[in-house]
Parts: sequence; structure tokens; C-alpha cells
Amino acid sequence: MSNKALALFKLNIVSVEKEIFCGKVSKLLVTGNFGEFEVLCNHAPLLTALAPGQLLYTDLHGEKHGIVVFGGIVEVQPLVTTIIADSYVRKEDIDEEEIIKVKNLLENDLTKGLRMYDYARTRAELAQAIAQLKFLRKHITSKSL
Repeated sequence: MSNKALALFKLNIVSVEKEIFCGKVSKLLVTGNFGEFEVLCNHAPLLTALAPGQLLYTDLHGEKHGIVVFGGIVEVQPLVTTIIADSYVRKEDIDEEEIIKVKNLLENDLTKGLRMYDYARTRAELAQAIAQLKFLRKHITSKSL
């Protein structure tokens, strides 16, 4: 490891239910509506919506942590980033087999034209299932679809 001190910034992650994380981090990878982006200390100010996807951060000890968020907003300031997640799930709470079943059912329903009365909700649920599977597959070895 380099002798250079890491540039740290404060990260606050909250949901409607509770505070998820509050502390100093060196890096944040987040999924916005227009794709993934990285936040480092002294990032330009930014306010954007979150899409269902991964949220990864590296704490001041160099340990990597991650969750899947299902929407929300992120406000980036040079020394503080705040994320308000609509809802979230931690890696250890994701049941891969169950998520695969749900994903397949939703895709089948959309393909057959079922649930057209609630198309937007079905697409949102499918996006959440896919986000969880991508997160698992990117960060742990698992079965393929």
C-alpha cells in the first residue's frame, strides 16, 4: 500500500426505515438512472436519481461493502455524499434461488402479456430482481441462469 494518505469523504446512507451507514469512505460506486458512476473525495456537486442496482463503498480501513438499492436519490458534495434509498437489501439477505424463480416468473408473465394491467410495477419488480442477481454474480461465485 502506498504511503499517501487516502482522501476520505463522509458517506451517509439512509432509508425510510433506518440509517444504513454513516462514516468515512475513500470510494463509492453507485447506480444512477443513466448508469454506474464513481464518487471520490472532492467530487463535483451532483444530485441524481438512483436506479435499482449496486451500491459499493470502500471504508477508511480499505474494506469493501455493498448493498443493492431499489431506487432513491444521491446528493454528492465535495466532502459529503448522502444517499436516500427507497429500499435496499444486503448481500447476505439475498436468496439467489428465490430471486431466479421470481425473475423467471416475471419475464414469463411479460412475454405472455400477463400483468399488463400493472406493467410498470412488473417491470420495476423485474429490474429489482435483475439488480440483485447482477450484484451477487459480480461479487460472489454462483450458478449461472
